[in-house]
Amino acid sequence: MRIAEFKKLINQIVIGIGGNVQSNGLSKNMFDICDSNGNIVKTYYVKISSSKVGFWGLTVNQINKLNNNNVPFSVVLISNDYIHILNDNVVNKDIHNNSNFPVAKDNEYKINAVKLKNTESIKNVTGVISICKLF
Repeated sequence: MRIAEFKKLINQIVIGIGGNVQSNGLSKNMFDICDSNGNIVKTYYVKISSSKVGFWGLTVNQINKLNNNNVPFSVVLISNDYIHILNDNVVNKDIHNNSNFPVAKDNEYKINAVKLKNTESIKNVTGVISICKLF
């Protein structure tokens, strides 16, 4: 699954409940969920892994921007086999403020699926609907 496919899936869900999806300008990997009044209610930061086991780099600056926006956010980590969805509390507690995921020289947290805890993992896109709390 690619970012555009995930965004399209989320957009179909959001339109069905009166909202919309829009790019937020921070990154091509991020988009906002808006309610029917156009208010941003959640931001998604989506990363794709090309490795079988799941390995991603989350940019420290992007996580800082998400935290500074004061809007709930989720990080979506997509691999060949799973989609992992981490809410902002999990990202900050288990990654951003945790020595298990030190910042690498390229200013990214290197995330390995084996180390992920407190995440919701699904095997296919139909499960996204049940765990994406959009509003």
